[in-house]
Amino acid sequence: MRGWRTGFTLVEESLPRLEKPTPDRTQNHQCSFTQSPNQNLYMKSQETQNLESALSKHASLQAEIADIQRLSAESATRLAALENTCDLGDAGALGEVGRTQILVALLPRRLAAKEQQLAEADPEILKATHSFLETTLIPKIKSLRQKTEGKIKGELKGYFPNPETLNTAILSSALISGLDRLAFGASIQAQPFDGVLKYARRTLDAWEQVKTFESKIS
Repeated sequence: MRGWRTGFTLVEESLPRLEKPTPDRTQNHQCSFTQSPNQNLYMKSQETQNLESALSKHASLQAEIADIQRLSAESATRLAALENTCDLGDAGALGEVGRTQILVALLPRRLAAKEQQLAEADPEILKATHSFLETTLIPKIKSLRQKTEGKIKGELKGYFPNPETLNTAILSSALISGLDRLAFGASIQAQPFDGVLKYARRTLDAWEQVKTFESKIS
């Protein structure tokens, strides 16, 4: 429908695409959920709060696991050095040996506990993603589609007096095609092809695109 100069032309040409995020954008997502102080790429809102919280919890567990792994490796190295070189008559050195032995013994258990929590976090993220899709994103896309169809119909009905031809023109418009792409990506997936984390981030991406779309047609 790019040949028709309607009030929607600028929106059609600037409609965001959902198909595949660029590598840079994907990398930014990874940083936003694993690094501080800028942990959240998306503006916190009531609609996305539960999903963002689940992602933040996952990121915190990943950071804790990385810290435990680092401390475990450092403690094992330090203990080996102490056992080989410490002065057995030095109470302070022996105390450090004891403390380091405790760390070496306890850290694997702590690591296993955190890894179990991380494994349990994925289902929480999936549940939060499905809930957001069902209650917010999918209904919003449907509502926007209905609203957009009505506006395009008002723009084009003078050009297409035949109802069937008019409907074909509406369905083939760039705006409706863009919403259909968003709807296709915003689907309930029990086993996301790209993993739970990327699925959740794709869903948040779709929400941002829907909000942009809505602002342009309002």
